[in-house]
Amino acid sequence: MKQRIHVGSLVLAAPLALLLTGGNCTENNINKQPIREIAVVTGDFDNMAENLDRMLLSYQVYEGFICCASYDFEVDPESNVLDEESLFGLGDGSGEDLFLYDAVFLNSGARGWGQYQYNGIEEDSSLLTNEDTLGNIYSFVEGGGLLILSDWTYDVIEALWPEMVQFYDEADGVPDSAQVGLLGEVQAKVVDALVAERLDEDEVTLSYNYSNWTVIEDVDDRVDVILQGDIEYRVSASEGTGVAQDVPLLFAMDVGAGQVIFSSFHWNAQTPDLADRLMMAVAPGLRTATGGEE
Repeated sequence: MKQRIHVGSLVLAAPLALLLTGGNCTENNINKQPIREIAVVTGDFDNMAENLDRMLLSYQVYEGFICCASYDFEVDPESNVLDEESLFGLGDGSGEDLFLYDAVFLNSGARGWGQYQYNGIEEDSSLLTNEDTLGNIYSFVEGGGLLILSDWTYDVIEALWPEMVQFYDEADGVPDSAQVGLLGEVQAKVVDALVAERLDEDEVTLSYNYSNWTVIEDVDDRVDVILQGDIEYRVSASEGTGVAQDVPLLFAMDVGAGQVIFSSFHWNAQTPDLADRLMMAVAPGLRTATGGEE
């Protein structure tokens, strides 16, 4: 039996049994397969490659900066820098590169995943609204891939799995509308028992180094909330700010044979010790790849 999923004008078919997977880390649903081939998409606000560098893991960089790209083909037509459009299949639609990897890290501030450029008024939705790129990402995860996203890349989840997570002000259907969190520190409870055991902590302090980070209102029962806490957020220009309790801050969800991990915080804003221990706790395949014990 198959269920059809609509992603904008895109229609995907997937086995119903695979779509309904998900659950809690204590049931060992977090992907434990060794992660050997890794792609990292650069972004203006986060840098998860720092974690991988400290773990001595190799990875392929795909340039995704919105501001100050590291190359300009008009200036350097011989440039061999890979860009994220080729990774996800924007252009020829194949997305062949994507399926070479076990895990893809998509940093907050990568172009193509929002409504407008954060530093301008031009559209920034080329990847988010493209049927080929969305279909490729869906197939990558369902086939066993690990997708790790941070903060402003949440629109990918909203586009592909809208029934799994309710982001702030989701009803309007406009990208970037959930970006209302305020700058500061948040005391986060480690609500997943297995991750708490791996960290040997039941509470951590998260740093939010920018305002306008992504706020989550609720998640489906099939989504495993890993960290949650009380937050301050911007209600509106006229209503000022508000406080929300027990807001999900980090979660994981199984999709088919693969998994999606999302953080509302930037990994590079945390202390290196916390960032590395937390990342290996939620993605044990990284620990295996470094030669560490499971």
